[in-house]
Amino acid sequence: MKKFLFLSFISLSLIACGDEEKSVEDVIEGGNLTEIRAKKSELTTQQSELKEQIELLNEEIEKLDTNKSRSLVTVETLQDTLFKHYIEVQGDVETDQNIIIHPEFSGILTNIYVKEGERVTKGQRLAKIDDGGLSSQLAQSESQLALAKTTYERQERLWNQNIGSEIQYLESKTNFEAMQNSVNQLRT
Repeated sequence: MKKFLFLSFISLSLIACGDEEKSVEDVIEGGNLTEIRAKKSELTTQQSELKEQIELLNEEIEKLDTNKSRSLVTVETLQDTLFKHYIEVQGDVETDQNIIIHPEFSGILTNIYVKEGERVTKGQRLAKIDDGGLSSQLAQSESQLALAKTTYERQERLWNQNIGSEIQYLESKTNFEAMQNSVNQLRT
């Protein structure tokens, strides 16, 4: 009985080992055309299954990989062409300071010395306004200033000699200073 079991075990193991896949070299050495074609179709099926699995893996890698490999060097052929370097953009520009300019007096704007968007500095002349007779008013005020100065100087000399009243001296001094301020205001 022991021998029977031993022989059946060995025969079963040989039968199981007999179904073992033959390698490509073994099939080629066998020289059987049907076996070679069967092996080829089996390998082709395995190849297509592996290719599909590899494609699935590649797609998943593309989705998950944040550090995609890029080519470090590219080559381009240079050509002589016209290079236009400008761009058009739309947007809002915020300035450091918004300034609203109001003229000190009204008049007709005769000249503009700057263009829109041009950088300007403090004290720079931006435009010229026709004064509308302001220059003649300045000339008149300057002549009145000269008269007030002369009157003040004479009243001061008289006051220093104790001649005349203090009121006359103070009036001439106040009149002179007021005219001087008026002329300075018209000049600015």
